[in-house]
Amino acid sequence: MSRGDICGCAGYSLDDSKRNKAIQESTDSQPKQENLNSEDSKTNDKQDNVAVIASVKGNSRMMIDGMIEGSAITWKVDTGSRRTFITEQSYYSIMPECRPVLSRVDTQFETADGSTLNILGTAVMNISFGDFSAAFQIYAGGVKLNLLSEDFISKYRCQWNFDSGSLDINGFTAPLEKESVNVRSSRVIAIETIDIPVRHEIILKAKLTRKVYATDNSEMFGILCPDSNFMRKYGLAVRRVLVNASRSQIYSRILNPCDTDIILYKGTHIRWFVPAQKIVSDIGLMEEGTVCHVREMNTDQQQIPQYIWRRCIEMEEKTSHKMKERGLERFC
Repeated sequence: MSRGDICGCAGYSLDDSKRNKAIQESTDSQPKQENLNSEDSKTNDKQDNVAVIASVKGNSRMMIDGMIEGSAITWKVDTGSRRTFITEQSYYSIMPECRPVLSRVDTQFETADGSTLNILGTAVMNISFGDFSAAFQIYAGGVKLNLLSEDFISKYRCQWNFDSGSLDINGFTAPLEKESVNVRSSRVIAIETIDIPVRHEIILKAKLTRKVYATDNSEMFGILCPDSNFMRKYGLAVRRVLVNASRSQIYSRILNPCDTDIILYKGTHIRWFVPAQKIVSDIGLMEEGTVCHVREMNTDQQQIPQYIWRRCIEMEEKTSHKMKERGLERFC
């Protein structure tokens, strides 16, 4: 069966399938590159196959967690992109001692709407998914999401398993992030009436106004964020805190810094619940041998920092020069 027949059966035209490519290389303005890149481009041109998925079982997002040069990164699996990209933020989040130097990119990349991507550069970077690791050419900048693209998928023969919600990378199975339609923010209200004494902090019982539970019945964590209207109205201070929204009630810490007692009534909107995408373990900075010994800052107000002192001298010299031009003498 030809590509046109496959697309026709799935309700797509061949032109539509090509138009849906998220990022494609510009063939009109692409200058000549090194032999390796030229051969790679020819290979991709020959393998310009169109894959159509008529139906997919399960409910998975095409997002996968991994590492790049020792730093955590979340990829979007994008078969429409010819090259693998990382965002500018992801590039600069790599530790300076591990961050590879980028080479200039002569190739121009265009999006589906015809705009040109602003690429910082390219470099071969070490990326890993669990036990799998490889050195691969990555393009930095110009995108809003980290794209694990066609070049990587083809080279390492990645296979999607939608039933189990995973991506098989050269024999290693990496789970895809699952999307839950109930993962959303919510108002947080008090479920009891309480009197907060002067300059006291209390723990208040509260609950969410709508369900935010995950579809797979897993625990749902999030941050309780302050509500500016509540703080202005009552003059109370609240802290950001991580809570488990899977429980019937949650607890909120509230401080009364005022000179009078304040009564909070049941049903008062006190906070916002914002779901947390993931919770990671600490990196053990306080363990012996991993602490960065940074010299303490001198807070002595009698000593002016050097950069401020230089600025004062420059200002004094400019002032003296202007006074001499005007024929004035200094009086101090």
